Amino acid sequence: MNMKKNKVLNAGIVGLGRWGQVLVKSINHKPSSLLKFTHCYTRTISKVKLFCNEYSLTNCYSYEELINNEDIDLIVLASPHSQHFEQIIKASKAKKHIFVEKPFTLTLSDAIKSIKTSKKYNIKIGAGFNRRFLPSFNYLKKITSTESFGEKIHIEGNFSGPFGYDYKSNMWRGSLSENPSGGMAAMGIHVIDAMISLLGPIEAVQCTSQQLILKQLNIDDTSGVQLWFSSGSTGYLSTLMATAPLWRLHLFGSKAWAQMNGQNEVITSYINGKSNIKKFSKANIERLELESFVQSIVSNNKYPVSYDEIINGVATFEAITNSIKKNGKKVFIKK
Repeated sequence: MNMKKNKVLNAGIVGLGRWGQVLVKSINHKPSSLLKFTHCYTRTISKVKLFCNEYSLTNCYSYEELINNEDIDLIVLASPHSQHFEQIIKASKAKKHIFVEKPFTLTLSDAIKSIKTSKKYNIKIGAGFNRRFLPSFNYLKKITSTESFGEKIHIEGNFSGPFGYDYKSNMWRGSLSENPSGGMAAMGIHVIDAMISLLGPIEAVQCTSQQLILKQLNIDDTSGVQLWFSSGSTGYLSTLMATAPLWRLHLFGSKAWAQMNGQNEVITSYINGKSNIKKFSKANIERLELESFVQSIVSNNKYPVSYDEIINGVATFEAITNSIKKNGKKVFIKK
């Protein structure tokens, strides 16, 4: 599929829940020179009729109608996790580029098949890991790659929040099939992707997960994972679905450490006693990721999340689920 560089691409979005609406607003609220959401497909259009009118979205009455619309250049998936695989395959065959909200798929085999199919039909795929576009994260990545930081030894992360309190048992986000490892699908997987970007592929995990607070649901709310990287570095990740909001990413080197304290502040400390706190303005990271994906389509710019990283992230997610099922046993990542 050839795209002209000066063309504004039209996108169709699948799923207009809270996050689907965030994605649409990030682009349509202030017109982009690269992308415009024009169509949608959602299960209950009556719930979002006013939103569609406000943001000029035309409703499609089936997924097939959406992907076969010749005016649409790319599909954005903000749908239940378990539906991603089939939707990616169908969109690829319809020759639509695809942007997929995390988790990309729930299993490694589905991730591999999805990417293989997209390549067969010459289709680009982008994964929605918006924290890659935080100015603070890219600053941390830059300074931790310097000689003054030393060898990367260990990383710790936490992404938590009160999201679980809003979930109901009849919601897909509150179901075990869509969230087999507690808050990993909703939150922890963002930290996993950030860790892969900083340290390379993960080769093994060991996870404990419990239901301590959200008794009305059939999912865990408190999870912790030990990680082993192919580079030799180690790591730890925790995520809770029933507490106050927190984002922390802390990378330790042999000469210094650097920490994202929230999403807009980086603290650094060096062996010689020098320390620094750098603050960043809030960025529209949803707009940045979507426009970056469009640029990868129209001008072959490299999208920051590679296919190998997508696959390792899904394999890690699946291994965490398997470790929980095996009562916290160490599980090696499939390749």
